[in-house]
Amino acid sequence: MAEVETDDESFVETEKKPADLGTILSEASKIKSAQMNELRRVYTSWPLFVQHSLLQPPEVVEIRQSKFEVKMSQATVWKDAATHAFKQGMLEPAVSEYIKSLSVFRYVHNKNEEWRKKGLCDADLVQINDSGNSRHESELIHTFVLTCYLNLALCYLKLQEPEQAMFACNFALEVDPKNAKALFRRAQARLLPAGAGVLDLELAVKDLSQAAKLEPTDMFIRREYIRRKAELGKQRQKDKASFGDMFERGEALYTQEQRNTSGNTTKEDRSNQLPNQQADRSSAFDFMRPSKDMLKSAKEFGIDLTDSRVIEELNRLQNQRLGESTADSNLGHKTNAVNEEPLWRYSHLAVLVLGAMLLLFLVLYFTSTSMESSLDYYDDL
Repeated sequence: MAEVETDDESFVETEKKPADLGTILSEASKIKSAQMNELRRVYTSWPLFVQHSLLQPPEVVEIRQSKFEVKMSQATVWKDAATHAFKQGMLEPAVSEYIKSLSVFRYVHNKNEEWRKKGLCDADLVQINDSGNSRHESELIHTFVLTCYLNLALCYLKLQEPEQAMFACNFALEVDPKNAKALFRRAQARLLPAGAGVLDLELAVKDLSQAAKLEPTDMFIRREYIRRKAELGKQRQKDKASFGDMFERGEALYTQEQRNTSGNTTKEDRSNQLPNQQADRSSAFDFMRPSKDMLKSAKEFGIDLTDSRVIEELNRLQNQRLGESTADSNLGHKTNAVNEEPLWRYSHLAVLVLGAMLLLFLVLYFTSTSMESSLDYYDDL
């Protein structure tokens, strides 16, 4: 067989080059990191101040084993250092010191002593809540940790970290469910994000309402509650303007299947319903399962029926309309059965009520304007 000559310059034998060691190690590191994250999913879901209680220096770990008087004394020293840092405007050092003082009584313990080498694992972690050995010690610890949680919430608010602030408020409310300051700060945290919407505003108003009931003489809480409630009212009016036209479309939003289904009730069932109840059922829309016609009509109004918040608001508006129509119908029946009372009998009472409301508004306004309008009003420092 004739040999085939090849030109060494034109023929290059291709060989697979071994993978770069750095690339292999990098991929292995990513795999290990993903595996470790699976082992500590609970840990990573905790607030930062809970996670960091595991990472405290040896001096904190040692003080936890001391007598109560020693623990409380040293924890107070660290808390005072946090207060000093806060007043100097050093918010991050203040957070660190508050966590340090809080970690004396509320901390995460790792049963695996070699965790720093082998890594964290949820199965090895235990949350410790030191409540002391007597009722007196328990009450002192209760007051101490509550103050730490409240001050942490304040620091996080000033650091523009609303999620951590809400965590701190929730922990404070676990210690004292009727704490008005925790409710107030949680309301502030709900409204802090730039993307806070109407649902956040509703939850904030609910927190402020509860705080106002717990502290009825606190004019600052009362003023904030009135202000936020007014904002919520305006927002609902805007929502009605945006979504309200959808309720006027009537039959155009129904599919043939929905029309057929709505008529499947028996004669006995229809006879047991009031006229207004029958009308309400036939005119109610199912926004959770919108038809193609509903999606198309909603799109014309610029409304996204796949958004859970939009669906919730539409259901609320619809229920409100159905309730108003039912109330109007019942009122009409009652009016026909009862003789009308002359309005002059109630005019004096109306004037007194309006006058009292006006006086209360003026007192709240002029009293609150003299107060600080910042979060510092509720400092526990």
